[in-house]
Amino acid sequence: MNATSVLLVGLAPALWLVLAGLSKEAPWRRVVLATLKAGALSAVVSLWWIAGLWAEGAYGINVLRYTETFPTVTLTSLASEALRGLGYWYFYGNDKIQPWTQSSSGYMSHSLGVLVSFALPAIALLCAGLVRWRYRAFCVLLVVLGVLLAVGAYPLAHPTPLGTIFRAIGENSTIGLAMRSSNRVIPLVVLGLSLLIGSGVGPCGRGARPPRWSPPCSWASSPA
Repeated sequence: MNATSVLLVGLAPALWLVLAGLSKEAPWRRVVLATLKAGALSAVVSLWWIAGLWAEGAYGINVLRYTETFPTVTLTSLASEALRGLGYWYFYGNDKIQPWTQSSSGYMSHSLGVLVSFALPAIALLCAGLVRWRYRAFCVLLVVLGVLLAVGAYPLAHPTPLGTIFRAIGENSTIGLAMRSSNRVIPLVVLGLSLLIGSGVGPCGRGARPPRWSPPCSWASSPA
């Protein structure tokens, strides 16, 4: 099990719990209790892979020295790639025979694949601005948080102020280097975009009136 994937995906329920408390959808006491229960259960069911990582770190070789480097994982972390659900460095690799990931060519060189992969996030962002939906703010924040973390220190030679912090952590600490593949957070982006598209498609499928525009930060507004 890769700890990076588990920790990054866990940001989605963490964000949900915070917003549930801030919006008063649930009292803070209930939010804290649910967090403790979920945290305890998650820790128990994760002991098997935590033990494996501990044993490897204590008695195995230093795998961080022989796997992908920080510049390698940063090279493909563009915001545009993150928005279309891509950006993980291995997806773009190839050798003299073929791409490492056979399906990658459809997203790189086929015009239809490129068009669709950019059209879907565009539709989702349009829905974010037009559809009145109770959990719109949660979905938008999922996308924003996911893209920020996925981009990380890109471009490595001239990072943004936030990217400079990511670079310093990734290059100067063991934990930061272990978490270098921050684009494993992409499932958050895909989840947020999918929910936003669903919020726009759902009312249309039921024959409802076209959704009205409302500010994208309204967490507790009524459903479309």
